[in-house]
Amino acid sequence: MKVVVCNMRYFVSGGPERYMFTLKETLEKKGHQFIPFSVNYDRNEPSEYQRYFVAPPGNDTSNVYFKDLKLSFPQKIKFAANAIYSREAYQKLLKLLKETQANLIQTLQIHTFLSYGIIDAAKKLGLPVISRMSNYQLMCPAELFLRNETVCEACTKNLLNAIRYKCIQNSTRASTIRVASLKLHRMKGTFDKIDHFIVPSQFLQQKMIEAGFDANKITYLPSFVDTQNIQPVYESDNYIAYSGRLAVEKGIQDLIDGFSRINSSVRLLLIGDYQNPEGERLRKYVAEKGLTRIEFLGYKKFAELKKILERSLFTVCPSKWYENTPMSVYESLAMGKPVVGANLGSIPEQIIPGQTGLLFEPGNSADIAEKLDYLISHPRKVVTMGQEARQIVEKFHSPEVHFEKLFQIYQDVQKT
Repeated sequence: MKVVVCNMRYFVSGGPERYMFTLKETLEKKGHQFIPFSVNYDRNEPSEYQRYFVAPPGNDTSNVYFKDLKLSFPQKIKFAANAIYSREAYQKLLKLLKETQANLIQTLQIHTFLSYGIIDAAKKLGLPVISRMSNYQLMCPAELFLRNETVCEACTKNLLNAIRYKCIQNSTRASTIRVASLKLHRMKGTFDKIDHFIVPSQFLQQKMIEAGFDANKITYLPSFVDTQNIQPVYESDNYIAYSGRLAVEKGIQDLIDGFSRINSSVRLLLIGDYQNPEGERLRKYVAEKGLTRIEFLGYKKFAELKKILERSLFTVCPSKWYENTPMSVYESLAMGKPVVGANLGSIPEQIIPGQTGLLFEPGNSADIAEKLDYLISHPRKVVTMGQEARQIVEKFHSPEVHFEKLFQIYQDVQKT
């Protein structure tokens, strides 16, 4: 089987790319052919298919992120047009599909830099299209159901709200481009041409159904954890941990306030880049309050992060927005560490209260304190929860389980 996987980057910059390269490895191990289609950046991994890749905005192969681009006015106009419908991406993918005689395509992150127009190339040849959704981009132009650091679903009623509130980069122009793209492809029926959607959470699945997508074309397929490289550690040192961005919507302030209520010698380690306005504000707050048991460790690469987390008592996920099954939760569970998480979005799908962790009311520091204090006061319960968490990850979230189900979807869409 020849599978063309479309993503706007062909190097690891986040979750979609880590998923893509694991998919590549798994397909090739099973004797299938993985064929990438992406944007031509200097940072890309080598590929024999690079000649089919799309030119980046302004032909700038070194700058990957929009904020770093220096585009002339004509280049901005071209970029805006391509973000809505890229003829270049359509033509190059069509050529790639013909010359490789591909069997199907799977899309990851394709909006803006490749555009949803590439779906037309696959359908012109009668090929099935599978889209793995990692956020809310088909319902929310800003992708996250988040505005001014709070949950927002205004665009489910009217997409023009994204322009009104300048949801994309606080820019009317950028917001207009994203809204125009969604409106055009809704009118063209582009999303109806997708044979199947894969979503990592039941929460996202329900949101898509509420937005009018066909429930029969959406499969809930949870994310996987590399259970070979992540082993459980049931011993611990005297600290609990949070890892991730230090942003308002992540609920770090609530975690700090809740933790400060506890009378214990246990420390709280906050792991993530603090060189941003919210990170600096939080550090100043902790210093002024004299909260000496709270430590900011900064950004850590995964190898070092893993060593810290696997010695923690448990971890915390205090988000105040619709997280879409954060990998930090699954990785913690795989390490044999229970998770105390917010009862919001998809997080309740990942945590079984009383078995693999505890849930609290989002934004409620008193409730956070109660849940943290309970686990700190019951160390044997923490170990039992961690052991059960590891068993559940092995049973339901291993790469083998995930890709067996994915390949069944591949086979099913080729039959229809």
